[in-house]
Amino acid sequence: MFFLITALGLIFGSFAGAASYRLVTQESLLTRSKCPKCNHALKAFELIPVFSYAFQKGKCRHCAQPISLRYPLIELLTAFSFSIVGYNVEGHINQVLLCLTTAALMVMIITDFEYYIIPDIIQFIIAILGIFYAFFNNYPLIELLFTPLFCYIIGIILQKGFKLFMKKDGLGTGDVKFFAVVGIFLKIEMLAGFFLISGIIGIFTALIWRLLSKGEEFPFGPALAVSLYLCLVFPKIVDIANFMI
Repeated sequence: MFFLITALGLIFGSFAGAASYRLVTQESLLTRSKCPKCNHALKAFELIPVFSYAFQKGKCRHCAQPISLRYPLIELLTAFSFSIVGYNVEGHINQVLLCLTTAALMVMIITDFEYYIIPDIIQFIIAILGIFYAFFNNYPLIELLFTPLFCYIIGIILQKGFKLFMKKDGLGTGDVKFFAVVGIFLKIEMLAGFFLISGIIGIFTALIWRLLSKGEEFPFGPALAVSLYLCLVFPKIVDIANFMI
């Protein structure tokens, strides 16, 4: 099961790499993949995650132009994330739901890093997965209704407060929407730990962003996505974060 989940991670990673590009450029997800340099439609054996890239030595078979390293890196990172879910999460239903959530979070992270965009469709998919996750883990209905609203209000307060005091945007609209999505997955007692972890990851992201001379504004969505992943896959990390608070 562990190796099966890892292999599925490579496949979903390949999909995440393509979807993160097509959702922004508004291309259909159903069309065959093609080389962005020569537009040649790729055959099945050219789309094997990681291995095709390695066998082709990182180049297109048709035009010999380099293939972006982003694709095998996304596939490997997604497979690694899937394997952690398979190893650390109990119950097949939870494993399936969290693997699918991981793939969606990967798309969200990539689009925010590359385009400063969190597509609404990805937020919607993650929210639906969150509802199923809450249902199968017996979340109280009142909590499932209240916590997303509470998180959304917190996001609005942080967004407006930062704008008021710092005179510039701190959170994007996509970030605020994602706060509500987080409220579907996490119980109320986990939120403080989630916010602390998000803040810590956000600080490191900002430092790396500046070291790479990317500018003062940096995407905060990836910090939120990674924090949610950690809270779901490593629940004890929330206890540690709450203890620190």
